[in-house]
Amino acid sequence: MSEKKSPLLVVFLTVMIDLIGFGIIVPILPLYAESFGASGLKIGLLMGIFSLMQLIFLPWWGRLSDRIGRRPVFLISITGNALSLLMCGFATHYWALFAARMFAGIFSSNISVANAYVADCTAPEDRARGMGKIGAARGIGFVLGPVFGGILVQWGASAPFFGAAALAAFNLLSAARFLKESLPVRGEDFQREERSRRRMYRLVNSISGLKPLILMGIVQIVAFSMLEMSFVLFTERRLDLSAAEAGTVAAALFVYLGVVIALIQGGLIGRLTRAYGERQLVLVGLSLVSVGMLSITQTPQGSLLALLLFVGIVAMGQSLVSPSLSSLLSRATPGEHQGAVFGFYQSGLALARTIGPPVAGVLFDVHENGPYLVGGVLMCLALVGAAGVFRGSVRTVGASV
Repeated sequence: MSEKKSPLLVVFLTVMIDLIGFGIIVPILPLYAESFGASGLKIGLLMGIFSLMQLIFLPWWGRLSDRIGRRPVFLISITGNALSLLMCGFATHYWALFAARMFAGIFSSNISVANAYVADCTAPEDRARGMGKIGAARGIGFVLGPVFGGILVQWGASAPFFGAAALAAFNLLSAARFLKESLPVRGEDFQREERSRRRMYRLVNSISGLKPLILMGIVQIVAFSMLEMSFVLFTERRLDLSAAEAGTVAAALFVYLGVVIALIQGGLIGRLTRAYGERQLVLVGLSLVSVGMLSITQTPQGSLLALLLFVGIVAMGQSLVSPSLSSLLSRATPGEHQGAVFGFYQSGLALARTIGPPVAGVLFDVHENGPYLVGGVLMCLALVGAAGVFRGSVRTVGASV
């Protein structure tokens, strides 16, 4: 047992450091783009291009990790992230920032590879807990990252990007030293078999139970990414803040979100899964997110307390949905295809994040409530779809293969 805990701790720390860097720039990026004269649509496109590149490249990274191992793909991803952050820091106009985020999306594969790493190192019944730890790493990133970003921005608008790049460089050195390979050595026959397989969608189509789970994940991420894109701008407008004040308050709100996510995914998800099962947690989580997003539109002008309550409901729901869906997906996938399937799944989520932010930008330019109304309705549709899917059965490898 101790042999399995050690590599999971290392990958947890690797992802956590990576997400701290991400958390440093998340509250700053919309305001940074706004300083270059970007509209809501342009800010949405800036966030969407990152996800579009993930959509294109994540399946390839996932399959590459099945072939050459998780560790080298981790190291390549961290290197690309560090370079993209430097590009952001040196940007002098919107299109340079756009190019930097495009580059970042190409090399962003850590979460899908981390999920495959967890699947390599855990038994099926422990997957939800393992996936929850990856989610907790994200939560901690959103706790610590905005705090560091708020401190660094005092030295200039580009300082958070240089700070995040330095953190990524440290992460690269530590991962190169401590992160071990989790994938068993494959023979030449496996390599030839992998090269001769049909396209990824045929692999996914051949595994029973994957398609509805992937579709469910895509729909709910479209909605959630609409919140992510517009949240800082919504806070600025609804709470009657200046741009500088909005950055500070938004950073504090992201810390709050991170604490909620870390508490649930890091400490409670294992017990909740054992008590209620992944399916029930998905249904409850989707319900909470839909209620929270629709409630955000009712935030009174200037009421930070109401915004804290409604956003907290969204965070609780998303904390249940994400690891539970990943666990169901992993349990339905044969071990030798974990990296490929998670790469495909993350590319589906990237498609969702490509669609969501530009749509949210257009809706926000019309009215600040637009992204949350449409997002809440989408979550309701995902809930109805999930209830229908779970009336049937999601096959698990241990039980059905």
